[in-house]
Amino acid sequence: KIFINVCRDITPGIDGTQNCSLGSGSCKVIGNTAVEFGKPIKGVEVTTSGVRLVYTSAEKPVGCLDFPSTTINFMCPKRGGSKEPLLLSNFLVSCSIEIEWVTEFACPVDYISSSTCQLNMEQHNINIDLSPLKRTPCKYYSACLFPSAPYLNSCPPLS
Repeated sequence: KIFINVCRDITPGIDGTQNCSLGSGSCKVIGNTAVEFGKPIKGVEVTTSGVRLVYTSAEKPVGCLDFPSTTINFMCPKRGGSKEPLLLSNFLVSCSIEIEWVTEFACPVDYISSSTCQLNMEQHNINIDLSPLKRTPCKYYSACLFPSAPYLNSCPPLS
């Protein structure tokens, strides 16, 4: 099992994490043996595809050529919503863990919320304008195909 706590250390529990090093942010537990895969030493780094969090270990366990590390690449979803974290490395044979996590929490706040019908984000090359979907009062889009279809009116309140 891999235990990772984002931006803080792992709280020891009865699930094997009690064997993880104090202050560890990433820990691999097999049976009663725990190997630290890094501590949250530095903060979040901005990358071209999102943000990155890197945990590094100060100790080299037996069998590792390098210091164990954990890299989590957080990405704002381009379409759709958040997804489960995806393990990209084989942690059973490697001394590094790499995870890709597509999550709305990695999006700038103004990227996922807007108080108008327009959304502009130069840094993401996005320009969305839903205002042409507005209908005059008492005219709505019908998401029909069945008799009790919902009625939609983008942006202004339904009256």
